[in-house]
Amino acid sequence: MGYLYDIAQRHLDAYGVRAAALAKRMGTASQTLDSWKHRSLKDLPEKWLLEALARETGTPYGDVLTAVLRDIDYLPGESEGRGQRPAAIAAETVPADAMSDLTAEELERQLRTEASQQPPPESADPGPH
Repeated sequence: MGYLYDIAQRHLDAYGVRAAALAKRMGTASQTLDSWKHRSLKDLPEKWLLEALARETGTPYGDVLTAVLRDIDYLPGESEGRGQRPAAIAAETVPADAMSDLTAEELERQLRTEASQQPPPESADPGPH
């Protein structure tokens, strides 16, 4: 059983649902989850499947990506990666200039979000009285 299926299994255990029900909510066949459980992944699953797993299990998409990258040996396993969270692994494995781009993108996204939540500025011109 790999890291990707572990995400599904935690959800199944926590909510007492069957794999077939989770697969249906994800929009796939139960054989997909079964293959994740019994056969090691060789390639990345389709993006929509990973997004569906994240959505249906409430798992951050970055954690789903980290799990699949570990399953296909693009990232070290938890014991090899010292149990670090995805951001810590990325900081070690992604070149520094790429990390600064990611950080800048995240900062820009956060600033846009904060700006969109600000109330509109009051007009300096109160208008006619």
